[in-house]
Amino acid sequence: MFCDGLADYNMTGQNIEKKKGTTMIIPPFLREILNHLTEGAYILDQSRTILFWNPAAEKITGFQAEEVVGKSCKDNILRHIDDKGRNLCEDGCPMLCILSGERFIEADVFLHHKKGYRLPVHVKGILFPSTLFPTLNHPTENVAIELFFPLWQEFFIPTEALIRLALNDPLTETLNRRGLESLFYSRLQEMLAFKKHIGLLFLDVDNFKQINDHYGHSMGDKVLFNTASTLKHTLRPFDLLCRWGGEEFVVVVFLDTLAHLPKIAERYRSLIASQFIEEGDLCITVTASIGATSVSPPESLESAIQRADHLMYQAKQRGKNQVVCDITEEG
Repeated sequence: MFCDGLADYNMTGQNIEKKKGTTMIIPPFLREILNHLTEGAYILDQSRTILFWNPAAEKITGFQAEEVVGKSCKDNILRHIDDKGRNLCEDGCPMLCILSGERFIEADVFLHHKKGYRLPVHVKGILFPSTLFPTLNHPTENVAIELFFPLWQEFFIPTEALIRLALNDPLTETLNRRGLESLFYSRLQEMLAFKKHIGLLFLDVDNFKQINDHYGHSMGDKVLFNTASTLKHTLRPFDLLCRWGGEEFVVVVFLDTLAHLPKIAERYRSLIASQFIEEGDLCITVTASIGATSVSPPESLESAIQRADHLMYQAKQRGKNQVVCDITEEG
């Protein structure tokens, strides 16, 4: 297992990593480059075992190098999924194409952060010649490097102004009711100028009381934080996210066409259902019921939220973990 600063150097100045009986030689210049990238970077062998994990990957994912080096990327680490919730580690992993001989590939996927939420990232896979990475046991196997960086990563950091005006929720670091009401109408005028439509989602975490009762309020807080994080990391900078109260969230999205709203709501439902929190032997998962509607000015925000709330309750009555939308994909 690699530990930065403790690796040995051979007579030619090449950096040596040892893992489970295999000696992997990584050129020092490449290690130096990867360690100074702002993008996350890791190296995989033919079996998708992680051989190297740079500091940016630690920062982006929450996983330290010693937790992942020597393991497969599918072993409850990144667990990439696509926007339909498909587990790419089992079906459709971009890196499989690289390790099968394709020289370059890139895609947008959702990784699993160590804290449990889903984070959208852009990944690039690069096939490197095996001569750069002499593996004594298997000298002909392919070696790949994946580079990745988060999308929309800086847009939901609370500012001092928001804190001072008490517009944000301290637990989830999203807007509170006052924050949503304060920002919505100014944002609305901007979006109407660009001829955008307004979609509204009312989301309620399913069976939240049982989570609190069974696992404690600390776990309940983590569920709320992760759900909010999954949402806010997948929203665009001009959309709005609010913790409406308890386990309820309101999302305002601005769209070119309202026909996109059902797919957006379904994507959020799927992403929440795919997140998980691991503590010891426990693996906690949650689902959410979502009501989706549009806001048609001069209708008030409050009126649209009430309608979305009623749609959410319909989703609960239909069995939970569902979306009920009064907009069709045909518009």
